[in-house]
Amino acid sequence: YRKGPCDIVIALTNMRGVTLGIVLALSAFGQAQQGEHSVGGTVRNTLTGEPVRNALVVVQGMASPNPSNGVRPGGSEEGQGKTMLSGPGGEFHFDGLPQGHYACQVMKPGFTQDGDAGSSTVFDIPRSPRDAAIEIKLTALGTIEGKVVNQYGEPLERILIAVYEATISDGERSAREIKTVWTDDLGNFHLAWLDPGKYWVKAAGKKGGTATYVGAEAISDESWDAFSPVYFGRARDIGSAAPIPVAAGSRVRTDFRLEVQPAFRIRGKVEGYAASEAVSFELQRGDERAEPSRALLDGATGQFEILDVTPGAYKLRAAQE
Repeated sequence: YRKGPCDIVIALTNMRGVTLGIVLALSAFGQAQQGEHSVGGTVRNTLTGEPVRNALVVVQGMASPNPSNGVRPGGSEEGQGKTMLSGPGGEFHFDGLPQGHYACQVMKPGFTQDGDAGSSTVFDIPRSPRDAAIEIKLTALGTIEGKVVNQYGEPLERILIAVYEATISDGERSAREIKTVWTDDLGNFHLAWLDPGKYWVKAAGKKGGTATYVGAEAISDESWDAFSPVYFGRARDIGSAAPIPVAAGSRVRTDFRLEVQPAFRIRGKVEGYAASEAVSFELQRGDERAEPSRALLDGATGQFEILDVTPGAYKLRAAQE
């Protein structure tokens, strides 16, 4: 979905394959539980009202919330169901359903089912004529994209871009990282399928982690240039950074212009680690959450070298799972 129509065709082809497998797996249920009832409806985009085609629609039997009303689970047992893809007009229709209690769920990549759209997805069969049709609404997810360049306008590749959202735990507000992506050779990045809300976007560092070598096999062509991590809007910490609102179906642009400068390296030795397991190094400045730094580690001696260090005061942390 990120790179163009070809990806969309492949994704939908895969979805059709999965759906076919589900339909075949449920064919025994369809044959054994043929009923005289049917149900149909339309899948629509919450934002535009347009029909959504090729959405996976699942009608599934479930236990009645009020067993005393005499309504049985749809089908012979709870959890059985039928599936299909919505048509060009977003339409779907299921025949041969026995009397009972059902739920209808709709899924499509790039969308989320809207539970507050005023349409019920739980129903009993038989249904009265006035509400026989079901309307399911899907909310298109948002996208954040942009380009990263240096102070001379040159694109920067392999830059780690992180997205955070606000969370509240035990009454305390904090930020949680939800997605990461790296810039391509043209400095572009694309973060798709974001729920509507407010986010913070950060150019966190260079792609890498710890590269382990033995003896003289250390990487010798690593860049000596680096930049200080910064949020969109040039804030150095999330407390002073402005959140970015992402609406349903929107594409938000967040371009970065980074001040690249000659960097320092930190050398040292780590002891008491398992040579067969990876070691990560983090440089934390203030209260900001630290991303794993690019580093070189001699697996035989424990000598390490942390790259891309800009001037400042840090806490250094080495960790091993």
